[in-house]
Amino acid sequence: MIFGKWGETITRGRKAIATIHEMRNIIQKIHMTPGRVFGEEELKQQLHNLRKTSLMKQNIAPIGQLSKISESSCTNYKTTAGCLGNISFVSNSVIKSNTRYTAEHSLMSTMSFLHTIATTHYRVFNPEKTNATYIHKQISDGAKELLRRVKDANHNRPINIVRPQYLFSTDNTTEYIFTGVDANRRGKWSLVSNEGIQNSSHKAIYKVTKKSVLLGMRVKLTFTLSAIGGMAPLLITVPYLTEHELIKADGFLPLKIKGLCIGGGGLDPHNEGFGYLLFTRRSNPQNNIDVKRTKYYRQNILIPYIRAMRKVCDGWNEGEPVPDELHAVSWCDGDISNLKTVIDAEGLKFEAEENITSNKHSAAKSAGEQPCDLSKVFLYLKRTQKQVTIDTYAVSWYIRDRIHAALKEHSHELNLRERKLRTLLTFLSTLPRMLSNVAKADIIIDGFVACGMLDAKTKTCPDMDQILATCHRSISIDEHKLCRDTFEKLYQLHFNEGHVSDDIYEEMGYPQDEDITGSKVRRDATIKRECFQRAKCLSHPFQKTLRKQLTEVLQAQEHAKRVSIREKFQKLLYMNILCETSIFQQIQQRQNNVVHDFEVAEIRDFEKARPEWLKSFIHCRLFETPDGHIKAKYKYPNKGRVKNCVNHQHDCLLQRAFDQRNAVVKLSVPQGDQNVFLYDDDVATAAKEREEEEYMSDIE
Repeated sequence: MIFGKWGETITRGRKAIATIHEMRNIIQKIHMTPGRVFGEEELKQQLHNLRKTSLMKQNIAPIGQLSKISESSCTNYKTTAGCLGNISFVSNSVIKSNTRYTAEHSLMSTMSFLHTIATTHYRVFNPEKTNATYIHKQISDGAKELLRRVKDANHNRPINIVRPQYLFSTDNTTEYIFTGVDANRRGKWSLVSNEGIQNSSHKAIYKVTKKSVLLGMRVKLTFTLSAIGGMAPLLITVPYLTEHELIKADGFLPLKIKGLCIGGGGLDPHNEGFGYLLFTRRSNPQNNIDVKRTKYYRQNILIPYIRAMRKVCDGWNEGEPVPDELHAVSWCDGDISNLKTVIDAEGLKFEAEENITSNKHSAAKSAGEQPCDLSKVFLYLKRTQKQVTIDTYAVSWYIRDRIHAALKEHSHELNLRERKLRTLLTFLSTLPRMLSNVAKADIIIDGFVACGMLDAKTKTCPDMDQILATCHRSISIDEHKLCRDTFEKLYQLHFNEGHVSDDIYEEMGYPQDEDITGSKVRRDATIKRECFQRAKCLSHPFQKTLRKQLTEVLQAQEHAKRVSIREKFQKLLYMNILCETSIFQQIQQRQNNVVHDFEVAEIRDFEKARPEWLKSFIHCRLFETPDGHIKAKYKYPNKGRVKNCVNHQHDCLLQRAFDQRNAVVKLSVPQGDQNVFLYDDDVATAAKEREEEEYMSDIE
């Protein structure tokens, strides 16, 4: 209970931890990070800081354990904060990682996104060879400013814009599918007797359903949305199947099913669309299932969809050259399997022939600038899927039988358990109707407007103001001026190279990224870690050159590594031969006869061999690789003397080598490295000959 007005000097009770002025300062901090919740932990930390400050003002060192702040005090201060300013109470919030927070509040990432759009969505063209695309006069102010700045950067040459029907965004989402419904959904209130409430400590408050609840599996859905409000055929992937469930040897089973699309499944009998169902095993470096899935999607779904859009919208026919006014731009996130597919030399060459430019979003920021995430399609689908069963839509039985027949055709390759099969059939049967309800044109277009790829008025041109608004922090007036003053220089860098590094941004005066704690963070990933870079054009010729150079460096490093490994094998085998030669020479001198048999060898015949030779002699008979002794933690003793090796009383190299004399040589150069040679074979050969002459002279 508060006696008197807040902030007044109270004679009764303990002094308040925070005054009204201090509470307003805390509220001001909440307003500085819109969208971020301020919970009990954050409030307790602020109150602890106030206590420390109060002690220091009293000339008391804030050492030792401060008294804990009670839950009731924390609740009171939270309630007070909610009443003092423009603050709301929420019960649910999304957990963001530190990396995601940093990326979404980064001005550098926002500028990279802006200039990737400016350099790829607008194209300079030759009026004599290319038709001009119509640019609406009623575009928003932010779109007009971006268009003006792009024209200025290109010295007022003719500019074409990529039309909305050729602007695409691809993303994946994972759905947990199940046979029944989510009976624990929130939002509606129910009635229960007072007796039930009174007995709730030992008797549950419950509801009854005849349908099975939340017994299911996970599937991955791959979407491609078009800025005109369309959606490509859907790819539903059933991942992580076992060898018993997916019998096919390569662990990759794609199916093309008629009617598994928007408006399919009997909703529109004239709809001849297809959907794609893919069964896979778990991906690993040997099978590369994820990369294979992405390649399959681009070759069989994305590219045919772009071709179909060109045919329907502009009368283009497959096999004809693609004019520049039909140029397409495809966006994706930094998923490694996506990048491996897109930046593949063969894939980029194919996209160049198809007149397609591929861009990627900034690492960890795709949720704030990717149309697929910003549209409500994913959100609405997840909500709808929890409340839908095959009984909800009677028309679903039509597509259910078709899917079941397709699976039955591949029963020799697919062996799903009954529960998993029933769950999958339920989801796929209702999917066309759910997509028809959630994947509407306006909902899809809103995602492109939210990230600034389309202006809000005409839905045709990128909007500079909206793109800058994807930065989830307040941009100061000075920073806003900096963005405009450096636009032309950054545009030229992006236009020439397809990407701008952090060093250049920092030289221009852009603030470094800050994480949740306020610490400075640098995103200085190079072409070697492309998935961690900011927004960029993957198809840019300069980026292709960098990848080619990186490939050459990696190949050279791999070659050098193989050469180094081969040299280790050869050195051990060579010194083993020297040791054997030394032993046979000692046997020959002792018996006056040429002998190449260790059966007649005595331990004194090993004495002339060098310690390095003896180690190699032992190593070649015990291990199959040069570093085998390290893995086995095998340690070599000193060489020792023959006189000390009586009755195995002394552990030394001589004794160990003598004990291994009849063992088979296990070490051999790997088959794949037989043809690996040094860069300068003449130098290597000369060095080896000098080494051999030196060893042989020592033996003699």
